[in-house]
Amino acid sequence: MAEKQVKDYEKFVVRFPDGMRDAVAERTKENGRSMNSEIIDMISKSLSSISLSDEKLVYMLEAATQENILSLSDDDRAEVGPLLMQIAEKLTSKIESETSSLKQVIAMLSAIKKHT
Repeated sequence: MAEKQVKDYEKFVVRFPDGMRDAVAERTKENGRSMNSEIIDMISKSLSSISLSDEKLVYMLEAATQENILSLSDDDRAEVGPLLMQIAEKLTSKIESETSSLKQVIAMLSAIKKHT
């Protein structure tokens, strides 16, 4: 089967707020990708992230005290283990996302300062 040509992909026009294009361009340089590839990667990561709400995370963390974990049956522990791993992955993802957002904000501020 032949691969899709660029003209076969759907197109969507995006309007960037001031400074965001420069921030994305900076990120493309860091990652060695095109603007399009970088934007697609950011959207893909956003869409594939685990969807636990902050409230659910707080509830699960409060319920997952060491005392509660030790009182669980072996079967319950087997179920809780993957859930705690999911929480750890979600928290890691949130930290990475917030770090990335912070870098973007700093890059935008830097771009704005250069133009003033």
